[in-house]
Amino acid sequence: MPDLTVGQIKSKRMLYLALSTLTLLFLGLIYAFSMFAGPICTTFGLEKAAVGLTFNIMMIAFCIGAVIGSQVERRIGVKGAIVIAAVLFFVGFAGTGLFAKGSIAVVYLCYGVLGGLGVGVGYNSVIATTNVWFPDKVGFSSGVLMMGFGLGSLILGTLSVNLIPLFGLGPVFVGVGAAGGVVAAAAAFMLRRPPENIVALMAPE
Repeated sequence: MPDLTVGQIKSKRMLYLALSTLTLLFLGLIYAFSMFAGPICTTFGLEKAAVGLTFNIMMIAFCIGAVIGSQVERRIGVKGAIVIAAVLFFVGFAGTGLFAKGSIAVVYLCYGVLGGLGVGVGYNSVIATTNVWFPDKVGFSSGVLMMGFGLGSLILGTLSVNLIPLFGLGPVFVGVGAAGGVVAAAAAFMLRRPPENIVALMAPE
């Protein structure tokens, strides 16, 4: 990246922070599983106990995705890592909505494994890339990003659940997957690593 002034860095990093927060807002939607569990059981004709295991699978996949996310980013860059996350997020939600009827295995694979991995990879890449722009305000940037990730299930989860009676679970899941995938893809093509002298410029002390 070419040399930037302090003013340019401040302007650019606030744009990145806003975009990253929006991305994590969508990725955090995967934690709204407790809201989706009931409609999944009813719509797809699945047992509650079996569906409940999906959250555990998703959490394991999320942790694995977060661990391997840094390795993926190191090999193919920030853009490639977040694009992979966008694709996995889309396939996770859309695959569940389209193919899960009567099949708990599809819910486990799509929502649990693929969705969890996608969110883990995306979470790690977005957090790591954005926070580096704030060597003088790491606590601020981390807090804003965590707020976006945490509010995903509250805001978008509530909205999605309210749309299910109108459009059905399948179409809502496809729409969620598509919207989240598009937002994450936009972040992939816009987010950049900061200049190497970012610390010297923004936190010289």
